[in-house]
Amino acid sequence: MNEYERQWIAKAAIKKDTKYFGYLVDEHQSTIRGYLRRLTKGNHALADDLAQETFLMAFRKISNYQASGSFISWLLSIA
Repeated sequence: MNEYERQWIAKAAIKKDTKYFGYLVDEHQSTIRGYLRRLTKGNHALADDLAQETFLMAFRKISNYQASGSFISWLLSIA
């Protein structure tokens, strides 16, 4: 995790700032979508819907992120 990502997580968690969470989405959405496309056997529409739900849930629960592992691992566990 780089310093920018740490700052974005902190600002999204403390201030519930969607701008900084948006940076996290931009950073990780291709990984999440790719993972979900594999799980859905190539169903792009379903994978994109699930990715959106993943990020919505992550935003609601970002204050629960413990930083004991990588942020992308946390997102993948939600997905």
